[in-house]
Amino acid sequence: MKRTKIDYINIFLAAVLVLLIIINSEARIKNKEQDKIYWNAEIHSISENSSKTGLNIIKVVDAVFYNNFNHSTIYIDYDSKELMSSKSRDSIYFRTQKELLPDSLSLKYFSIDERKFYLLTTKLSYLKMKDWVKNIEMASTLRLEIQSRGKILLKIGQLEDKNSKFQLIENFQAEETIGSIDMLVYKKSLGS
Repeated sequence: MKRTKIDYINIFLAAVLVLLIIINSEARIKNKEQDKIYWNAEIHSISENSSKTGLNIIKVVDAVFYNNFNHSTIYIDYDSKELMSSKSRDSIYFRTQKELLPDSLSLKYFSIDERKFYLLTTKLSYLKMKDWVKNIEMASTLRLEIQSRGKILLKIGQLEDKNSKFQLIENFQAEETIGSIDMLVYKKSLGS
């Protein structure tokens, strides 16, 4: 059988197709596309002792989740509240997105009851969170529970599932820091 010009063109195009598939697969693995999931985050104010008269009212100045692998940053949703108390069921929330789970957190808030600013900048247990969401089909929710005296709990669960309990991932202790009244009055713009 005699090969024609069209046969050589088809062989060339098939080789280009195989090369493109290999390059695309390599890029997806390199960028960890298989590890990206739908997740969101919330911040709640929690009172350690519900019988106390203190409400643990907090004002979040700034909160950002980071993933240092792909340099992603997730900020508080611009429609979210910034002030809340432990007696409220409201939360401060971050937008849902399909992204790698965060591996770092920066949080600055003001405790109105204590009249103190607190700052937490820390690494998160990425592998623990990744293991928890491995077999989950629904979107996962990271929940930061802020208690008095700078105690912060990081939990993970599913918001849509009412029977789901949030699992504790880590405990943190925020450090007292300095701040100004301008931080409490003026809202930061996204990305600043």
